[in-house]
Amino acid sequence: MKNKNDRKLVIQIVWSLCCVFLILQHIIENFWELKILVFSINGNFIKLFLASMLILLPIYFFYCSNNRIVKKIYSILSIVCFICIVFLYMFSFSGNRYFYFYSPHNNRILIAEETSWLLSGGSSFYERKYRIFMKPIKEGITTDDGYRPFSSGEFTVKWLSKNKVQLDYKYGSMINDIWKTEIINLN
Repeated sequence: MKNKNDRKLVIQIVWSLCCVFLILQHIIENFWELKILVFSINGNFIKLFLASMLILLPIYFFYCSNNRIVKKIYSILSIVCFICIVFLYMFSFSGNRYFYFYSPHNNRILIAEETSWLLSGGSSFYERKYRIFMKPIKEGITTDDGYRPFSSGEFTVKWLSKNKVQLDYKYGSMINDIWKTEIINLN
């Protein structure tokens, strides 16, 4: 009996910690306007993981109960919800790639988040803050036909000053050879 109660306690603690981290991430993103980025793991993946834990951990908690109907219903609902969350993540965020550009004195880091979805593509820009966070910059670029200039290596970055970066990038696919220039201001 003690082992069963210990498992329940561990599940409750982990579930509570997932709730706390999810709320903390929400506060950081919405009130301080910072997004989490650890290596190439972004905040969306962390939300997916925490939400999955919130859905799946109670399965083990209910397995400790004796009511078989409750176990089956919750298991089926949890698996369906988990599959929906994974599908939405893969459909919306799994193709995002991150590229880091260091200033000449390595005191600032510009991050480009490259996205592509169907026939549209683009990049949002961020400045690295506190090692695991990035602060959005109000500027971005778009590309034609879902083209990815950073992944293709068809871009140049030039630091004009400590607050300004010049980005020259290829706008479209191999057929049209259009290049554009964008000045990105880091605040």
